[in-house]
Amino acid sequence: MNALSFALMMMFVPLQPLPDVEVFRARVLSFADEYGLSFSQSWTVESREFEKPSPFFIKASVTHCSFYINTSRSAQKIWSFLLNTPDVEPDVFVTFVVGHEVLHCLSAAPGVHAKLRSRVESHAMVRFSSRHHFEEVAGDLLGLAFVRRIHLEQYPQLMAQVLRVRDVFGYPDNNFSSKEHINDETVSLIDSVVTE
Repeated sequence: MNALSFALMMMFVPLQPLPDVEVFRARVLSFADEYGLSFSQSWTVESREFEKPSPFFIKASVTHCSFYINTSRSAQKIWSFLLNTPDVEPDVFVTFVVGHEVLHCLSAAPGVHAKLRSRVESHAMVRFSSRHHFEEVAGDLLGLAFVRRIHLEQYPQLMAQVLRVRDVFGYPDNNFSSKEHINDETVSLIDSVVTE
């Protein structure tokens, strides 16, 4: 999809509210409970306006992870685009996003990134072009795994929507095919590796 087509499409997507900070925080705690994890970092969830179009992002280090909900209009448009499907409840998307963003936090802990990347690359028989590329793919996988655990009935619809969205937004490496590597098998793999 070219930039003009995307811009025109975004004009007609009705705006949806971004998740509340407390809802997001509760979902992070739910993730930790579901996976039996205690975060090695301290963490916070904040809501503020940034110049970036991404509705969510993190800043992670070995000692702290900050989850940000971006309140800019462009971020709200992107979030609304993600929700623009009658097949998936907004709450399911929040679950997916939390799983995706938690992957970035986990990857900041010593040795975790290398362990996850090695397992996913050897299983999927793929080499990621960068750390960023790997974390975007693995984040999607972990988000899907978290949804499968707590919203099983919505999992197939969310998987289809994630693949549609990645067709529009892509990954950092344009040679990577999400349809080849985002599937039930790789979702199961990341799910099991995170709990090891």
